[in-house]
Amino acid sequence: MVGYVKLYRQMTRWEWYTDINTKSLFLHCLLMANHKDNEWRGIEIESGSFITSFRKLATETGLTLSQVRTSLHKLKMTQDIAQESHTNYITIKVLNYAKYQDLENDDIAQESHKTSRQSSIANSNKQELKELKNYKNIEKDTKKKLQPYFEDEKLNTKFEDYLSMRVSIKKKATPQAIKLAISKLKDIGNNDTQTMIEILEQSIFYSWQGLFELKNKPKIEKEEYHVKTSRI
Repeated sequence: MVGYVKLYRQMTRWEWYTDINTKSLFLHCLLMANHKDNEWRGIEIESGSFITSFRKLATETGLTLSQVRTSLHKLKMTQDIAQESHTNYITIKVLNYAKYQDLENDDIAQESHKTSRQSSIANSNKQELKELKNYKNIEKDTKKKLQPYFEDEKLNTKFEDYLSMRVSIKKKATPQAIKLAISKLKDIGNNDTQTMIEILEQSIFYSWQGLFELKNKPKIEKEEYHVKTSRI
């Protein structure tokens, strides 16, 4: 892998800059992204994109699978990256990848290069000022969105996986739908963490938009009743 990426000093004002896990994962994505359009096993990989997996990202960054999923969720929420899930891999695309690349033509004459660079710097400064104004508004919105849905980390991660699944089946949950889903999950799961996780896994496995009581619950109750009866 050759080449390099550009990082502006304004990145120190980026909302995830102090989030070590998310910053580390995003920088890794920048370095792994294809500089130019490419192909992999007949699949076209656009510039700024690359193919990977959750486990590979965890190995390459030293993060846990849960930390990788959480940081990807944050980066998708703030539209720093886009992610497509497939059977055996995921495709990650760094949005606005061009601004992290030096796209200057090495064959241009030095004088022309100097003029172009001055113009680029001027435009870059304007863009930086514009982005800095937007960061404060984005930060306010994301702080509200990033409150965990559940205190238990495993349950919270599983709920985020459920929401991501809904996006993949084009049934993205609205804020009101998320509130109702949380309430229903607590109700049918009797507020038991493990039961709620299994309910979420059930919906994810079957790609269900809704949440339902566990399929095998009646069978389990019947078996338990039989055991109690036989002991009597």
